[in-house]
Amino acid sequence: MLPARRGVLYEVRSGFRGIHGGQAVHPMLRSNTIQLSISQKSEEAMSRKIGKESPAWKGGTYMEPRGYMTISHADHPRAMKNRRVYEHILAAEKAIGKSLPKGAVVHHVNENKSDNRNENLVICENTIYHHLLHARKRAYDATGNADSKKCCCCKQWDLPCNMRQLRTRQSVWYHRQCAANVMSKVNWNRKG
Repeated sequence: MLPARRGVLYEVRSGFRGIHGGQAVHPMLRSNTIQLSISQKSEEAMSRKIGKESPAWKGGTYMEPRGYMTISHADHPRAMKNRRVYEHILAAEKAIGKSLPKGAVVHHVNENKSDNRNENLVICENTIYHHLLHARKRAYDATGNADSKKCCCCKQWDLPCNMRQLRTRQSVWYHRQCAANVMSKVNWNRKG
């Protein structure tokens, strides 16, 4: 067996690609292979068209698996690792005429993540306010009143005046009677 030439990086035969750096290659395989040198391989990679020059270019827009539309925008301050920016962020920045403040979140009113019209976007100052909007929407959809809260015990919706708030967690609400029933069961299990 003869060693492969040092300048050869890839050997391509019937769909097989392997790196042969100084290893011996069987003589029968050597006669059926096409060998590409380092310079040929780099020229081939450089001639490949990427971005706007590519025939597969679709304007730089892409819908990610979670449903958000992204646009190629490598030099944007909110660009992700793949050099893309969410379309709703760009639409909100265009509407206000400047970049979004740090910590600001863009909310979709109709909860359709690909609908980036100005009338469907709300700029929230932080994630807490954004979560509040979603909580009020859930309450409104369930009861017709955005101020309603859901009991953590019986899972029924009611107005805050008929409920109490857990001291340790401000987002947890319960009916007085439900809490009494739960506590009596806990005390009964401790006695038994």
